[in-house]
Amino acid sequence: MSLDLMIERTSKFFRRCFGHAPRWVVAAPGRVNLIGEHTDYNDGFVLPMAIERYILIAGSPNSGPEVTLHSVTPGETATFSIRPKVEPGEPGWSNYVRGVIAGFPTPGKKLTAFDAVIESNLPYGGGLASSAALEVATATLLEAMTGQTLDRLRRRCCVSGPNTTLPACRAGSWTSSLPFSARRITRCYWTAAPARPPRWR
Repeated sequence: MSLDLMIERTSKFFRRCFGHAPRWVVAAPGRVNLIGEHTDYNDGFVLPMAIERYILIAGSPNSGPEVTLHSVTPGETATFSIRPKVEPGEPGWSNYVRGVIAGFPTPGKKLTAFDAVIESNLPYGGGLASSAALEVATATLLEAMTGQTLDRLRRRCCVSGPNTTLPACRAGSWTSSLPFSARRITRCYWTAAPARPPRWR
């Protein structure tokens, strides 16, 4: 299924769930490793590549105090408050979204609650970084909602939020950084140490 058809499909799911069209639809790709499997936690080198399979999030702000997420694939819904702070909860996949919200910088502007539908053609648990794609799509949605664009370092910190803020989540920092850079990268060897910049070749 093409990305355009997925956008249309996700928008229809959103309308069915919430009774109106979404204000935003964002997408993030999965990835495969050309070299470097299980090296992101050993300070090794990796060469990931984005693929044409995606996680999409359709979203709109709401006037209530809670975020409502509906994931089409498992057919589950998560509802949680973002005040005074985001807490981990069930279902487990929602913690990746919660963690990015908790780590998203909003200087001088409060993040509002929102409704969202999550759709994907990435196989869950298939080794294609579906959790990282969910983090990146969430960060992109929050950028659209707040009208700010994060620089690369802040993006990496933000999508590492589920790892550091909510211990239930695990995803390598390089994995979630790749989709942000996918349109710019021609070839790179990425060092997985979180405090170092990518090494270009």
